[in-house]
Amino acid sequence: LLVELPGSEAWADHEFALAGKTAKDGVTELRFERESAAGGLTLVKTFRIRADQPIIELRVEFQNIPSADWLTREPYRLRIANAVGLPLDLEKDDCLVTVRSDRITDHHKVRRMSGEDEWPTDAERERAGHGRVKGTPTIEWAAVANKYFALIVRPEPRHSVGSRPGLQGAEMRFVRTHKCAAAVDLLVPPPEAWGGSASDTFHVYAGPKKYDDLAALPGRQEEAIDYWYFGPPVIALLRWMHETLVPNYGVAIIILTVVFRLLMWPVTRYNLKSLVEIKVANARLEE
Repeated sequence: LLVELPGSEAWADHEFALAGKTAKDGVTELRFERESAAGGLTLVKTFRIRADQPIIELRVEFQNIPSADWLTREPYRLRIANAVGLPLDLEKDDCLVTVRSDRITDHHKVRRMSGEDEWPTDAERERAGHGRVKGTPTIEWAAVANKYFALIVRPEPRHSVGSRPGLQGAEMRFVRTHKCAAAVDLLVPPPEAWGGSASDTFHVYAGPKKYDDLAALPGRQEEAIDYWYFGPPVIALLRWMHETLVPNYGVAIIILTVVFRLLMWPVTRYNLKSLVEIKVANARLEE
């Protein structure tokens, strides 16, 4: 979770100094700081880790801002890279990046990207503006994942009173890094500065793609798993069979496959009969 400041991209290539560590009531807080080369402006990253939750809270804070309009020029970048790496071939159909937004979803689906250069596209901006003008999508969360693990970043709304979930005006760009085959830069609009400081909060899930764990998180983060249409019901049925019938997922899958075959037998029989009739008809046509 590297941070690049406007005009100071070199900051992302340097380590932050550990400024403090506290542990109290099952919560561990790590505070990292880095000061700009010219002095003055300080970037602080604070991680709050709870022993009983799979969520890490990240607070990005800017201190000693040199001028009131410093953060109004360009967005800063938060780099999201899955620690376990990603496939080298971005042209595959693997859903490497998943985006959920409150305004561009189609029938409550999320946007899955594989090898795309940016988000949102012009079509998504028009959809956010309801087809009349180009709007500004509000991103609820973004996930970078491979087959088994996911790194999901959910921005906290900047205005808690009366605001919809997510971060309005954020964008994403695909990048390649030397440590990871691919990553995503989340372009975060400048936060409002108060008294020479400004901050944003992100909630980060880093772990296995377990449906129940993700379903317990806000914002329907279980949709980061691509189960297609029948995934959740089939998984629920498999778990029920595992808990009540056979304590073995392999046997449960075999039983479920046989049951599905029997249920689909009328359709399969009809298709086989149609294929035979087509072969007979083709033979007659050839004669």
